[in-house]
Amino acid sequence: MPWVKLGEVDFALSSVPARAVDPALAHEALFTETGVVVARAGHPLARARAIEPAQLAAERWILPRRRELERLAFDDFFTRHGIDPPEAQVETTSTVLMKSMVMQSDSLTFIPRELIWWEVQAGQLLPLNVRGTDWTRIVGITRRRRGSTSPAALQLIEALREVARRQFEGMVE
Repeated sequence: MPWVKLGEVDFALSSVPARAVDPALAHEALFTETGVVVARAGHPLARARAIEPAQLAAERWILPRRRELERLAFDDFFTRHGIDPPEAQVETTSTVLMKSMVMQSDSLTFIPRELIWWEVQAGQLLPLNVRGTDWTRIVGITRRRRGSTSPAALQLIEALREVARRQFEGMVE
């Protein structure tokens, strides 16, 4: 966001706040993501119809770093259920690394459902049915309120809007 604010980049495609916190930035929601606990297809918990939060506390976790929104939501999930959040075996900002490590181990992760679509289709990963997970975040475009936007960036923004309309219609809250 600092680069957007300073005009070093025209816009950011990222999570956007539910309410604006910086008057210099404008946010446009495109779609809503839903967080899920993810395991490899053959994980022992994959057969469970419903999983209680307490069952997850002793599992090994590959997680985003502590300051990331997904990690905060993960920690809040356990705290809401009166459970100390588990420590991560590995912390990373790389979704690719998280998914790869989960596919090759009995570790779990917590990421947006939309980021595992291809792996679910290939039978490699699956979201677990965990009681009480209700995390969502809005993904969108952040731009400066003042200043110009390059013609190329404007075309890309319009293409992003169109893809979001087609793929995620009705998913923005």
